[in-house]
Amino acid sequence: MVEASWVSVALAVAAGVSVLGTRLGQLDCAADGYRRVTTWAELAAALLLVLFSDDLVRFVGADPGWVWAVVVGAAVLGFCGADDLVRFVGADPGWVWAVVVGAAVLGFCGAGLLVGLLTATLIQTPDAVWLAAVVVPGVLACALHNQFTLTRTAVLLIGASGRDERLMGTWWRLVASVAPVLPLVAVFAVPLPGASAAEWVSRVVVAVILGAQLYAADRARYRLLRVYRRRLRATESTLAVALALLAASPVGASVVTDWVDTSALTGPLGYGLLAAVFVVHLAVLRAYSTRVPGNALVVAVILLRAVVTALVALSLAAVVFHPEPDLLPLSVLLPVPAAFVQVLGARRLLVERQVFDAALLMALPEDSREHAVERWLDDAVDRPVPDFSLPDAVGALAHRAVDAHYVPLPFPRVEPDQCLQLATVLVSTAFERVVSKSPPETAVSRSRAQSAAVGDLAMWQAKVFGELDHGDAARAAARQAVDTFDAIGATLATALAMAAVVDTAVELSAAAGPRLVEHPDSPDGPYGYEPARMLAEHDDLPPAAKRVLAVAAARLAFHRGDETASAALLRSVQPARAEDFRVAMRADGIAFGADASDLLGATLATERQLAHVVQVAAHRGSGPGTD
Repeated sequence: MVEASWVSVALAVAAGVSVLGTRLGQLDCAADGYRRVTTWAELAAALLLVLFSDDLVRFVGADPGWVWAVVVGAAVLGFCGADDLVRFVGADPGWVWAVVVGAAVLGFCGAGLLVGLLTATLIQTPDAVWLAAVVVPGVLACALHNQFTLTRTAVLLIGASGRDERLMGTWWRLVASVAPVLPLVAVFAVPLPGASAAEWVSRVVVAVILGAQLYAADRARYRLLRVYRRRLRATESTLAVALALLAASPVGASVVTDWVDTSALTGPLGYGLLAAVFVVHLAVLRAYSTRVPGNALVVAVILLRAVVTALVALSLAAVVFHPEPDLLPLSVLLPVPAAFVQVLGARRLLVERQVFDAALLMALPEDSREHAVERWLDDAVDRPVPDFSLPDAVGALAHRAVDAHYVPLPFPRVEPDQCLQLATVLVSTAFERVVSKSPPETAVSRSRAQSAAVGDLAMWQAKVFGELDHGDAARAAARQAVDTFDAIGATLATALAMAAVVDTAVELSAAAGPRLVEHPDSPDGPYGYEPARMLAEHDDLPPAAKRVLAVAAARLAFHRGDETASAALLRSVQPARAEDFRVAMRADGIAFGADASDLLGATLATERQLAHVVQVAAHRGSGPGTD
């Protein structure tokens, strides 16, 4: 096994500090029950590690049968006595895998305090076996544990929301700011003797790709609540350092050596496998975004993301930390699937994280909620262009909560009306802040953002009230959304609101009995609240808005008994891809609580359902049917 380099030792210490700091931020000595016992037990074990490491090491080293004591309790490690214990483990390679498993178990159990102190042994004894068998699996497992538990343990985030974590926030913001340049620094810190200009360019390109991914990941966190943003930044930064440690360690060096020796994987077969991973991953993600995911699909997504992440670590090993000229052409392509998937899934990931934010806000005690809202106003509203995506996320949560079986895990179930009340409070509170602190030069952009937020809230009210059978309230909210969005020139949002007006009209008609949908009783609204009129009066609408309006107009015509007009409108529907919806959403600047694929999928579902009903009605020669 190759020697542990100074870069790998430095990364190990950095990773140890990360998991140690993350665990210290999670410890709660005042907690009740099981968490209190485990907290004090871990603190006591860490104290034993520091005070009695000499005696414990000699006790374990006296009889190799006690190796499982090392596996289960790595608290015997510390600055003192590390030499003896390293020799003990390294003397018999048969024990290495037992120690690897033990270190990984320790990490998966979340013992970040012990794993963090465990890495300190490398400062005194930078042993390659110790680094590969103990430090790497322990740190990586601990980082994965933190990643998995962040969104699965409500008590951690709820407890953290009531604490002052400014120092922690400043530290992790600094780490996230520096991280994008570190891959490039590592390229020059680990030279490749005799490298050509093309090989140096290849290494720099990989470093830039990885740095851009880190930068984009951090930018995506800025729209989240402060408590969630800090925890997410800490866990994802720790995982990134752990992956870099895996690549820089002797484990990464061994993998690169084996790859070089396996000539089949450096030629066409290697490129073919990479292309296969890329294509399969995109196909699975597409299936995941266009249908209700079952267990098999969820598992497939998790496995493929693990494979793509492993490819990034492999690229780090073969290009940055253990560069091999023969592997550079293929290694440059390894991080591309992860970068591409990150770009495609950015919007959906942000939507899900913001809905998680909304559920967290609903679960907080009243005083903690007020504190979180105040911080949100500081971060998102006190800006030249306010960000009202949090009220939108609360509205999206209200819409999901209409389903009586929906529970926003790990938080308890929420009620739709309570979510809408919170969204209303957020919008009104933000308006008060905007009025009191708005400078004149930002008045126009702030005014549009406020109007967009009002329209967005009205849309969610229309959807929720409609599904709760509050027909009159749903119709009034949908019309308010049309009025608001049309006033600010948000074409796609206006089209979607117009479709909501049609939905409420059809539902009110169905509730009143088998009668035709009447013409609107408020013709003074924009286009008389008629999607067909909006289509006729505007030739310059974006393709996404045209498709939404054509389907809404066809549905309205059918339920008025004009099957011929409905069929003609359906035939006139122009194609609109997800990219068209994405462009229109960006132009409107409204959150929508969904990504482009969601909006396109909902439009296609309505279109296909209506086309089937129109076809059946035409075949039977009957009047209007029902959806």
